[in-house]
Amino acid sequence: MKYTLSINIEHSTFNPESYIVTPNALGVVGHIIDSFNTGIHSFNIIGSYGTGKSSFLLALEDSLVNNSHILLANNGQFNGYTRFRFCKIVGDYTSLQNLLIEHLFPDSASENLFENLSRFFAEAENRDEFVFIVIDEFGKLLEYAAKNNPERELYIFQKFTEFVNSEERNVILLTTLHQNFNSYARVLNESQRHEWNKVKGRFLEIVFNEPVEQLLYLAAKRIERISRPILNKGFKSVYDLAKNTRFASSSIEYEDTAERLYPLDLFAAQALTLSIQRYGQNERTLFSFLESIGEGSLQQFKESEHTTYNLADVYDYDIYNFHSYLSEINADSAAWAGIRVSLERVEGLFDAEVVDDAIKLVKAIGMINLFGNAGISCTKNDLSLYAKNALGIVSPSGVIDLLAQYKIIRYAEYKSQYVLFEGTDVNIESELLKASGIVPRSKDVVDKLLENFSLPVEFANATYYRKGTPRYFEYVISDYPINKQPQNEIDGYINLVFNESLTLEKFKQETSTVEEAILYAYFKQTDKIIDHIWMLDKLAYVQNIVDSADKVAHRELKALMNHERSLLNASVLYALFRYSQDVVWVYRGNEISINSKASFNKFLSRICDEVYFSTPIFINEMVNKHKPSGAMSLARVNYLSHLLENSAEYNLGFEDSMFKPEKTIYLTLLKNTGIHRQFLGVYELDAPQEESFNDLWSISEAFMESSKEKPRKLAELINILKARPFKLKQGVIDLWIPTYLIIKKNDYSLYNDMGVFIPSINREVLDIMQKSPGGFQIKAFNVEGVKLDLYNKYREALSLSQDGEFTTTSLIETIRPFLVFYKKLNKYAKQTKRLKKTTLQFRNVLSAARDPEKTFFEDLPLALGFKDSVLTNNDEVLKSYVELLQNAIRELRSCYVNLISRIENALVDSLCLKSTDFIQYKKELEERYSCLKTYLLTDKQKTILNRILSPATDKISWYQSLSYIILDKQLDNLIDEEEAYLIDNLIHLFKELDKYIDISRKNLTNEDNFIRIEMISNNGAISPQVVRLNKDKIDIAQKVERQIDNLLSGDSEVDAYALLMILKKKLGDE
Repeated sequence: MKYTLSINIEHSTFNPESYIVTPNALGVVGHIIDSFNTGIHSFNIIGSYGTGKSSFLLALEDSLVNNSHILLANNGQFNGYTRFRFCKIVGDYTSLQNLLIEHLFPDSASENLFENLSRFFAEAENRDEFVFIVIDEFGKLLEYAAKNNPERELYIFQKFTEFVNSEERNVILLTTLHQNFNSYARVLNESQRHEWNKVKGRFLEIVFNEPVEQLLYLAAKRIERISRPILNKGFKSVYDLAKNTRFASSSIEYEDTAERLYPLDLFAAQALTLSIQRYGQNERTLFSFLESIGEGSLQQFKESEHTTYNLADVYDYDIYNFHSYLSEINADSAAWAGIRVSLERVEGLFDAEVVDDAIKLVKAIGMINLFGNAGISCTKNDLSLYAKNALGIVSPSGVIDLLAQYKIIRYAEYKSQYVLFEGTDVNIESELLKASGIVPRSKDVVDKLLENFSLPVEFANATYYRKGTPRYFEYVISDYPINKQPQNEIDGYINLVFNESLTLEKFKQETSTVEEAILYAYFKQTDKIIDHIWMLDKLAYVQNIVDSADKVAHRELKALMNHERSLLNASVLYALFRYSQDVVWVYRGNEISINSKASFNKFLSRICDEVYFSTPIFINEMVNKHKPSGAMSLARVNYLSHLLENSAEYNLGFEDSMFKPEKTIYLTLLKNTGIHRQFLGVYELDAPQEESFNDLWSISEAFMESSKEKPRKLAELINILKARPFKLKQGVIDLWIPTYLIIKKNDYSLYNDMGVFIPSINREVLDIMQKSPGGFQIKAFNVEGVKLDLYNKYREALSLSQDGEFTTTSLIETIRPFLVFYKKLNKYAKQTKRLKKTTLQFRNVLSAARDPEKTFFEDLPLALGFKDSVLTNNDEVLKSYVELLQNAIRELRSCYVNLISRIENALVDSLCLKSTDFIQYKKELEERYSCLKTYLLTDKQKTILNRILSPATDKISWYQSLSYIILDKQLDNLIDEEEAYLIDNLIHLFKELDKYIDISRKNLTNEDNFIRIEMISNNGAISPQVVRLNKDKIDIAQKVERQIDNLLSGDSEVDAYALLMILKKKLGDE
């Protein structure tokens, strides 16, 4: 039977007779069926090239569609369906949306993918068909998603898998990958990679890699080969050696498998298969290698009595066929580089008669190092035997010794095999033996494990698929059982306890009262673990004494330590999951039977169900996580905006054809839970109808009720929701808190972190709340009896409707005139004391208002001398109370205008202006001062002149601009004590300008000499005069000045008085 080199699931025809059913294939089918019946619909089948994934998909189709029973018999495993439809797609480098539209509905597709899918599945349901969507080569889609707008593509992946994973749909999604899902995410940033992991979490990964022995068996059975006599007399001994050294599986049969692969020996077959799996491409598989013809092929290979197609040949094959991959940085780069360096050293050091044999040995050792598992043992005798019978080396022992002498290879005791070695003066094995007598074998297991031990976080799969909340368990190593509340993204602990002095009974007693999600593993036997820790201590000791310049030795020691750490991890894991009596599993003081990794993971989910029993079912992986993406933050804001503005609309106003993240939030949180529903033809928000949300609703209601007496911080509610029995993810809390507050907005008062009352929730408040919700406080209304009577009487007095229902809306409607009014007052109105006593008291209450309920019912009546009981029982008293409030509002509103009026009156009077009308006297002032020469003025006078002459639209703005010159601050910042100062200085500035009017009107220039004189004496005043002197007479005037100066007495007062009297007479004569 000829092996088909490659299969295209869209076009290839399945041949049942050529398909060999393997245990792996049956196991994968069983895994799919079991998982589907627990609610999982999406699967990633991961396997290397050439492992038969595509054939498996066709065999599965044939089993169900044609009822061939090749892989399974349909006994109702798929929701009882008997008709199946397989939609087979080969992946391509394109968008998932485009691929699905092209293959599933190429002719009738609308623009909306999910409308198309809904219609597609509705039609399948009408035909009574169960649908398998099969996407082979799924990695190409992932490559495209990683490099082309990852956020958009990942969103489509998330929505698609969410759509498929819906319990109501009869569908299974099967995809195939050649490598791990995360391998395609290398180009993504941290945030995108986090989203990628969430997409990965929507699939159940099933490893399809057939064991090497199975692939070799399949190859031996399916290849078409010409009978070939076995010339090599030691071929069987090489087969035995491969099994005895544990390089190949002991389950491989000689006649059925190994012999049929001749001249490919079992060492080479194992290494070749693994190398093709690691480095191969779609067109290059084990089967294509076996069937190829031509130069260098297995069929053209000429073996001899002492040679096979051996490990050295595999090395040459890999270098030739996988050169491109091996030239790049990969997990095996260092090993391949080591082989290359060793070969170069051999070529440079060895004589011609032994160089070929040495090269073969180095290649063989390199292949054993690369592809041998941790348990392999290959001594000098083993290596020599292989060299004689497979490599054709007559005297291998001498060549091995020569390679060791040149420090190209060495025998590593810790690995029980030869390894390639670059060379060092340090004998590491000898140093480790010496260290055994120096370094103590410590039983301090915990500290050493904490230094060297690492385990991944465990994920509770079953509870995630049932409830939608990802649950993560972290390993904690200690010498005593822990009891602590999981924080942040961690939901529970797997506590590994190492303490030989702690009895099991005492251990169970200590853990019996622990209520947190903690699974304990009590280690009874720790000898092997201590051995590994001791080896790490010895390696650390040797590392410290080796010369730091010996890079080779330190690199080898580092490799040894990493190897020992991996053995330590494996030892702990082996102890944990071999399910022997060395480890006892304990939960809440009871021993638990865990006999497989599956039962272990299942029990983690059981713990979550028991501890976090109040967690609601919320299937929305985009937000049900610890840290939603930035895109989800925007979606959250958009969702809350719709909730605020469109709560009375169908689907909150979201269009039916729209499937944006914000609508998904609405559908999963409000619509599917019945929180937003239609009642008597009207859409409303109310308590959930989905049972799993009842506890969340109840605890939120209880928190609201408890805030009636005094405000409570939202941080308290958040802490409740972060702990058992809820342990909600932060993304859900960030959604639920504002959602609940919007739903209950009529039942409480909201305050920010400064204690300031927030009249209503809006977009701005939500933005602040998103950054720091814990600082906000709420206080539920507690209005009944006398308070309710006062509320209704007061609304009646304000001509507002009385519906008997006290809500935030009605309260704000009632008290808003005061709160909004005070908030809009300028600073002067908020601080002046030039008000009536009742107005001051009214303003003081509003300024200190924190609780609108208390302000409304208690503080205002008390401040104004009224009792609430009298107000409700006496309409006249209530009327006078309301009038008092209204008068206070009027006075506060007008106090700033009154201040400007006082300034205006003072200015009009002092300047003897003809009109009191602003427009008229402003024009009069402009005419008065327009003649002023600015070069005569100081900077301050120039500024005020500009303000006088500038156009003014209104009186208030004009006076504010003038006042700023005096106060050097805004007029509304004026304090009462500054009012007189402002008026006096303002009038003074105008008076100063008056003095320059006469001078300016004489048409003087800046070259003229003049003096303005104004004299007042006990004989009366002389009107201000300007004395002007032509520049031609300056010399005469200066001469007269000198003559007069010579006649003066020298007594300053006498001289000044005499000069002024002369001046007075002269001016008087004029």
